[in-house]
Amino acid sequence: MKEAQQPRILYFDYLRILAMFAVMLLHVASQFWYTTPTNTAEWQACNIYDSLARFGVPIFVMISGALFLGKKRPIKRIYQKNILRLLVAMFFWSILYALWQKYIAHAFDSNIAFLKEVLVGHVHLWFVYMIIGLYMISPMLQKLVEDRKLAIYFVTLSIAFAFLIPEIIKVIGLVSPGISSILQAMRDALKLDFVLSYSGLFVLGHLLHTAKIDCKKEKWLYILGAASVLFTMIATAFVSIKRNTPVPIFYDTFTINVLLQSISVFVFFKKHVNKPAKSEKVGHLIANISKYSFGAYLVHLFVLYAFDIFLHFNSFSFNPFIAIPVIAVIIFMISVSVSAIIHKIPVARDWIV
Repeated sequence: MKEAQQPRILYFDYLRILAMFAVMLLHVASQFWYTTPTNTAEWQACNIYDSLARFGVPIFVMISGALFLGKKRPIKRIYQKNILRLLVAMFFWSILYALWQKYIAHAFDSNIAFLKEVLVGHVHLWFVYMIIGLYMISPMLQKLVEDRKLAIYFVTLSIAFAFLIPEIIKVIGLVSPGISSILQAMRDALKLDFVLSYSGLFVLGHLLHTAKIDCKKEKWLYILGAASVLFTMIATAFVSIKRNTPVPIFYDTFTINVLLQSISVFVFFKKHVNKPAKSEKVGHLIANISKYSFGAYLVHLFVLYAFDIFLHFNSFSFNPFIAIPVIAVIIFMISVSVSAIIHKIPVARDWIV
């Protein structure tokens, strides 16, 4: 999310744009992921692009944490300025998607289902609820990051209990569901809810943004990040083919492999993509695309659905190794354009994008 009052941090603009595209690439790649035989080249194309794009949401959360925890905000202002705006945007787009699901996709026909779609939000609008929750606890997290050692301890607990241990339990569950369920029950019994969600990524964004990372550590981060992407691809393919059904456990945001991928991308942009554009025109364009990213995120599934329903144009319309990135680029361009148009409307730009 953007904070206009703070000095512009250039690499955040680039990261927002990349993360936004990654989310769109992921959604295009996942169109037929669950319904395509796992032993086909088409499914492997989906798996490769899906694995590459897993950093999108974690990067958005880390940027939000770096910006939001970098400045003290009165609680009243957080609710009046940030949370209220997000709630309005959330329900505006929820209603639109619910109407689409009811009258275009014919996904449900009861009033209860329609109301649930409005209140819970469409499949990607969970992100808005999650950010609202992080904003609600941000005053406590702000106090936390004032003591860097305490913040590192918090993130360490989060990595252990929200990322590492759950992934180990899921892997064990592939072989022994019984043992996995016992370990899961033991983890749940600890009731470490405060560190078991996106708050760890929120604080991690602040720590990475303010950290000094030497060349040796940076190199190892990139090696681990690249290895993590390969692991996601290979492990997902291996387990899915072996079970003859798509198994998404290594795609989860709360896995060590996705975390390492996300950290390496964040650090790379901080260290190497943090300079002004060569021309003022290009710099202005990048700043604008970054500004339009939230609106593009909100609208992009409309574009994806419309392509598929009305034009029969989707990730399998031609070779998916080419179709997936091509369609993602087209959706990206249209979504940014729609967001830009909405930003021209005075009231709309303040409340729904």
